[in-house]
Amino acid sequence: MVNIDLTKPEVYQDSLQFLQNNIVFADRANILDTDRWFQAWFANQPSFRVDFPEQAKEIDRRLIESRWVALPVLENPMVLDLFQQHLTELMTLQEHYDLDNEGDLTVFEFIITERLREKLVDIRIFEERDAFKKQLVEALSNNDEVITSAKFFRGLRETRPTTRHWLAEYIEYMGPKFSVLRQNNFFRKNDNALKLSSAEQHRLTILFKVYEQLKISSWRESGVEETIPYEDATDQGVIKYGQLELYDQKKINEFHESVKNYKQLLLETGSFSEEDIQHLMGRGPVAAVVPKGPLTNLPGPDLADTAGPDHFTDQDAQTVTQLAVQSVPLQTTIVNYNQHASNLKQQLQLTFATPELEKKFTDLLISVLRGLRDVMEFRQYLVELQYPLNQIEAIVAAIKGGPIRHKAAVAPVVTPPAIPAVLTKQPAAEVTLPANVATPPAIPKRSFLPKLRRSRMVKKALVDDVKLHQTMIMGPIDELRAMDVIEFRRLSPDPAAAATKLRDKIELLGEESIIQQADGIKAFRESPLNLLYLDIGNRSIATGQSVADVIAELQHQGAPTLTLAEFNAMADLNRTLRF
Repeated sequence: MVNIDLTKPEVYQDSLQFLQNNIVFADRANILDTDRWFQAWFANQPSFRVDFPEQAKEIDRRLIESRWVALPVLENPMVLDLFQQHLTELMTLQEHYDLDNEGDLTVFEFIITERLREKLVDIRIFEERDAFKKQLVEALSNNDEVITSAKFFRGLRETRPTTRHWLAEYIEYMGPKFSVLRQNNFFRKNDNALKLSSAEQHRLTILFKVYEQLKISSWRESGVEETIPYEDATDQGVIKYGQLELYDQKKINEFHESVKNYKQLLLETGSFSEEDIQHLMGRGPVAAVVPKGPLTNLPGPDLADTAGPDHFTDQDAQTVTQLAVQSVPLQTTIVNYNQHASNLKQQLQLTFATPELEKKFTDLLISVLRGLRDVMEFRQYLVELQYPLNQIEAIVAAIKGGPIRHKAAVAPVVTPPAIPAVLTKQPAAEVTLPANVATPPAIPKRSFLPKLRRSRMVKKALVDDVKLHQTMIMGPIDELRAMDVIEFRRLSPDPAAAATKLRDKIELLGEESIIQQADGIKAFRESPLNLLYLDIGNRSIATGQSVADVIAELQHQGAPTLTLAEFNAMADLNRTLRF
């Protein structure tokens, strides 16, 4: 720790300026390091709070304001403390530092909605997220800070206008059933609300909306914090909490125009060809998907009317139709995911230290089996919980349907004493936790850079073009796009059953939204598996050979290929998929 003396006026002022810069520039990493530094300094200098109470109070206030700015990367207890003890610091943050709005949102609204949502999304297990949301609701309900200035009455008695009393007043007015109309009427009919200034009404409105949203489970469409991209023939946007938010079409057009101008500028320099520019700028825009109603249980497309690189020609369509007669049609099955998860746990002979740990593991496993999360994300979760690597490999292999092989752990770990033994194997499986092995350093949680703008009082340059790197975790649509022969065979040794699982994955996306399902179909048609299927069909047409002969020739050459049964299953699958 740097030895500084905050009793010196110049050192104290420099420290305040440093804290202010952290807030204005929203430097999350610096905020966390600075917070820990000051806590350690105060612990080593206990007399400072006694001898200089006003200076200590000012530093504490700026540290709290800093925590609000760094909300998404704080530990849960610190977030709960902010919601129960320090709402007023957030309410005055924008005015105190003369910060600009974030688009149409005030700093208060931006942090308590978007930054809180970012924090919640980082909690990947919905059960854990719901439990934390419940704690946030309790923290708000127990907050005794005064948040408005007008006189406040509960019943016939004047009382303090605290967050707790305002929520009690609001809940009493709302009654047992939530209604947006009744929520809006609260500020038109409640005597206490009518006394508020417009700014106080706005903050209270946002607070009530956050309170209501936190009460909804993340398992429900209206409660999930993740955003889902949306696009149709005329509009683009995202779906948040089950509600569609459209992008500003004017801004989209301006962006497209700037890209067009940039492309023209590159061409005029003479240094780039059209092909070079396409390579630099990526593939062109995908044609908008126009949903025509529910995508399930629809008849297959008339292949004679289709054309283009992603479809067979008329002759190819006839070949596929002939082969389809020999194949077994795909059957839609109802999967019991709970039973599937139970079978996997029994197959791997897994035991758990507590029922709570088993439930957490099972819930996450079921979400993977349903396609709501991918296997890589599940693997990362197990790594973060410090499962032995040999056990992780066995679990992941079982989920993918591949053989279970118990290899020696590359970097075996021991569960820390504070965490109960999460998972052990029965002696028959010969997988045990080695003793006296050092615990590896904790894996840092991912974080996102905030977008709070700088104060107009500060004249330093602000770097606001930091770009986020994409993670390696794939979602369901990415898995469909990356599907190859190996992964297809891991789904099931029976090609028809594997194809059924693929269709189930796509239909599961349809439960989230029609747009998601359409994107899933498009991603699958771009996959190495489907491209290989198309290549075999095209070879058959070009050479006049049967599909069976083409496959036999490819096998003789040692080239990647499908079996005849797999080709037939793919033909059935493609006939049932339709935008």
